[in-house]
Formats: sequence, structure tokens, C-alpha cells
Amino acid sequence: MGIPPFGGFFSKYMVISGAISNNQLAIALTFFAGAIFTILYLLRVFAIVFLGSFKTSPVKEKSFTMVFGAAALAVLSLAGGIFIKYPSDLVAQAVRQMLG
Repeated sequence: MGIPPFGGFFSKYMVISGAISNNQLAIALTFFAGAIFTILYLLRVFAIVFLGSFKTSPVKEKSFTMVFGAAALAVLSLAGGIFIKYPSDLVAQAVRQMLG
């Protein structure tokens, strides 16, 4: 969904703020609408998966591999949001070199 401080928020923020600073309001509004629609359909999926009724018998899903994989991805996403400055600086330097 792109909520702070996760990585998806900063990428959406950078695209929208870049479009606004270059007077590209249509592009900014398109990306903002896309973010809103993403929130809406993910909330719907969340409601169906976690708030819906059981249709089958519950399954035990606490294997070490499953928990470790989900936790590792969550930590990487959080780190991507917290340490956004480093890849952002690298991209800015590459853009400066390309533009001269």
C-alpha cells in the first residue's frame, strides 16, 4: 500500500513529488489515484482473507521456513524505507551524470 516507513511509500512519494515539481499535475494525479485504488483493493483482500469466515479446516502454518521468509521480507521492506537516503543519493548522482 505504500505506508510510511516502508519502502513503497517513499517510491510513490518521490514519483508524485517529482511530477508536481515539474508541473505535471496529470501524472501526479494519475499516480495518486493509483495509490488510492491500491489501498482499496488491498483492504478488500485483507477483509476477505482475515475477517471472512472459515470455509475449510484450519491449517497449521507455523513452520520455521514460512515464518522466517515472511519476517525477512518485512525487515527488508522496513530497512528500504528507513535507509531510503542511500539508494536515493545513488540515483540522483546517476541522473546528474546522465544529464551532464
